[in-house]
Amino acid sequence: MPDGAYYALVTQALSALLASEEVGQRALVSELRDADAPDRLARHISVLLGAAIGAMRDGDRAVDGAALIERLIDVLAEFSSSAVVGEHLAPPPRVLEGVRTRRTDRLGERGQLGHRATNLVVHEARQGGAPTLSGV
Repeated sequence: MPDGAYYALVTQALSALLASEEVGQRALVSELRDADAPDRLARHISVLLGAAIGAMRDGDRAVDGAALIERLIDVLAEFSSSAVVGEHLAPPPRVLEGVRTRRTDRLGERGQLGHRATNLVVHEARQGGAPTLSGV
């Protein structure tokens, strides 16, 4: 095992590697601190989930992966129902990719000035002139 900083959870596989005399004598192992547990444990399960879902059959991966996630959310609810409220996936599995900018006229919605017009008014006022909508 190469020298360096790891901060990796000690899994059964890593534990077996650390049991070797050559690595075990050089390894620095400590208890997982409560403050670090949420991040470290979540990262570990995230890697496992990614591998499991990645190994699912192409064409079924999204639906089967979502079903696996739903089962895990149910298990998580047994430990902390408030942490998973509203976190079940809405079928079918979808991804929000963005929200388009709302189209407005030059005066904006409900007669309010749009962003460009507001910048022009402020600019005119800073130049010592009366704020106007010229150039809008």
